[in-house]
Formats: sequence, C-alpha cells, structure tokens
Amino acid sequence: MVRRIEVPAEILQRFRRCKILVRYGVGTDNVDIAAATARNIIVGHIPDYGMDEVSTHAIALLLACVRRIVETHGKMSSTGAWDVHREQPIWRISGRTLGIVGFGNIGRTVAAKMAGWNMRVLAADPFIEKDEATRLGAELVSIDALFRESDYVTLHCPLLPETRHLVNMRALTMMKPGAILINTARGPIVDTSALLEAIGSGRLAMAGLDVFEEEP
Repeated sequence: MVRRIEVPAEILQRFRRCKILVRYGVGTDNVDIAAATARNIIVGHIPDYGMDEVSTHAIALLLACVRRIVETHGKMSSTGAWDVHREQPIWRISGRTLGIVGFGNIGRTVAAKMAGWNMRVLAADPFIEKDEATRLGAELVSIDALFRESDYVTLHCPLLPETRHLVNMRALTMMKPGAILINTARGPIVDTSALLEAIGSGRLAMAGLDVFEEEP
C-alpha cells in the first residue's frame, strides 16, 4: 500500500512477489500503471477516501476567496487596516452558479453540502447520466458550458492524460470576468502559467489552491 510517493517502473521492478498495489487515497496517477500491468500487478485505490475532508476543504477555500478572508486578515495583522469596504468587491454566495468539474464521490459531496446555499449547481462529468446528476441536485452540462456559466468553479476530476491542463488559457478565457477557481484535486489539471496570467490581467478574481503542478 502506498500513498504519496511516486512508484515508477524502476521501483516496480523490485517487487518480486507483489500481486496488488493499492494507493491509500483517491486516484492512481503516482503509479506507473503500464509498468505495473506489464508485471501483472493490479493497481487500485480507495474511492471513498477523504470525501468529507476534501469536500469541506474545497468549500472552505471557496468561502475564503468569496469573503476575501486571507487578504483582509493579512492587512489587519500587518497594518491594522480595518475598513472592509476598501476590499470590495466581497461577493455573495446566494444566487450564484457553482460549477463542479468531476462529479464523483467528492464532487457529489460538495453538491450535497452546498444544497442549502441557494446556488445553481452545474456538473461536468462524461461518466454521469443527466438523470443521476439531477437526482443529486446538479445540472449536467458540457465542460465548456460549465466554464462559461459558472461564477465559481471547483475541480474534483482525476489526473489523466485527458485532464492534464484541462484548465488552460482557452478554458480560463471562457470563464466569467471575476470568476473564482478552486482546486483540491491535482495540480497539473491547471496550467499554472495560464492561471497566473488570468489572475494578473484581472480576468479571474482569484484562485484557492490546495495542490500545485510541482510539489512540494
């Protein structure tokens, strides 16, 4: 069983008797799947790991951005600045649109926890049926429609070749001016250079990031 460490082909070659390798967490992007398959090693993960914790953390990051908590706290601590009106705009949650990219266990838990916040919830996931998303309180849309229509976007998809740099300059350009991006999934889902440019130009208001392209 592994968690955070990378398991490349050269390490897998040392596993003489291993039959099953399980990642203690969600996703298997830290394991060389092709190399494991070549050695007849089954690779798995824990699909329901951290559902409550990660969904809560994503919401916490969203609220911190929406209410500008980190920024105003820093100014209060460093300069004694008290007038919150100087930090406008401070946004509302109610009446806004939340886009959830990846509607698996964690994405669904975010939707359930936000159900009472009077938000329109969109979901983009190629493996979810429309009726299932509706039952879970979300409107299933294309990824492009989600980027265009959401005020806040939170990422909960796995890191795959198809999702690497899913949030690139094209996607960021589609997003509403002043939108907020939250990422608690995997860092490489977001093109960091494009994100910095979008924030620097004022296209995006801000981002709440728990993961980065290069860690630590």
